[in-house]
Amino acid sequence: MIILASGSPRRQELLRKLCDNFTVEVSDAKEVQRADAPRILAIENAKLKAQSVAARHPDAAVVGADTIVTLDRKIFGKPDGVDGAEKMLRQLSGRRHEVVTGLALIVDGKIFTAAEVTAVFFGEMTTQEIRDYVATGEPLDKSGSYALQGGAAKFIEKIHGDWSNVVGLPIHRLKKLFEQAGVTLERSSTNIREIKNPLVAHKLAQLRDKSTPTKNFRALVDEIAMLLTCEVAKEFPTRAVDIETPLAACRAEVLDEENFVIVPILRAGLGMAQGVSKLLPAAPIGHIGMYRDEKTFEPVEYFFKMPPNFAEKTLLVVDPMLATGGSACDAIELLKARGAQKIIFMCIVAAPQGLEKLSTEYPDVEIFTAAIDERLNENRYIVPGLGDAGDRIFGTL
Repeated sequence: MIILASGSPRRQELLRKLCDNFTVEVSDAKEVQRADAPRILAIENAKLKAQSVAARHPDAAVVGADTIVTLDRKIFGKPDGVDGAEKMLRQLSGRRHEVVTGLALIVDGKIFTAAEVTAVFFGEMTTQEIRDYVATGEPLDKSGSYALQGGAAKFIEKIHGDWSNVVGLPIHRLKKLFEQAGVTLERSSTNIREIKNPLVAHKLAQLRDKSTPTKNFRALVDEIAMLLTCEVAKEFPTRAVDIETPLAACRAEVLDEENFVIVPILRAGLGMAQGVSKLLPAAPIGHIGMYRDEKTFEPVEYFFKMPPNFAEKTLLVVDPMLATGGSACDAIELLKARGAQKIIFMCIVAAPQGLEKLSTEYPDVEIFTAAIDERLNENRYIVPGLGDAGDRIFGTL
């Protein structure tokens, strides 16, 4: 098992380019602040992060990383508010600086370390450009007060070195570190598809907002479900039919909607089922009732009802949240035990742990999600997530 000791979504996205069978556990180590050479300091902090997680998981391969920005031998950390961010960017404007990432990989008690250095050349920035960029909020949690993959891209003239290092995880250097430690990287979860769509991202941002009222939350779940269905449907089989338009006869492609069954996992899944049904109105709807035991966190089944001959059809299992993966796996087990062959799982937000469990236990089930989040907290809720989807859909908070 591989564990990334970082909650950074950017590092998680980069690590997925090497492998997808990893989990995330945020380190509780405190970073050291010393006047060491940047390489030494970055490696030391990466080791501290990896060691704090490895102590709890001695059998895992644990990756720690620490990224710092340096200019004129001065280390730029994360800014202290808006004024600090503006000050850093004024110093970087029109200058060359370096981004240093330290890596630490712990395997069987052995520590493997490395560092990557990339030179970044900033163009001149006006005072207004700096203020406008800082006002977006993006620089406030970034070392050096900027993100190469974000709004700062327009200020960067060129880079010398590994671009992924500037984002926070030099994947080529990390790959070499894995090879040195004898760790085999696998991309086993080829059945996972994260939908990258600006409109989905826009709706999801509103859905996550804790101030979104129940009525709007329910409507957003409905809309995201429809957008996900459009993505899922790209591979649905069609058949040709002859039709007549007001002007001429023509051949057209149609779906046999009756060949699909929408299967919400109660109760939160009902919120998505309506959106899917709007696009496939002729598809019957089955129901699987489950709830999470508050003490054991395990799913408990209380209801199962499917239409006739459902096992011969394509089942669209829907649940807004894929957290531990327990409910999804149990629901799919119930369906397969009754002969189901073709199953597609759709969710809005997924945790790495749930994706690993579901994709490992059922590699033949295609998984579609609007977002892969950072981790689970101690109560097995997805972080950052969107809270309890069922309670927010039905207004039972």
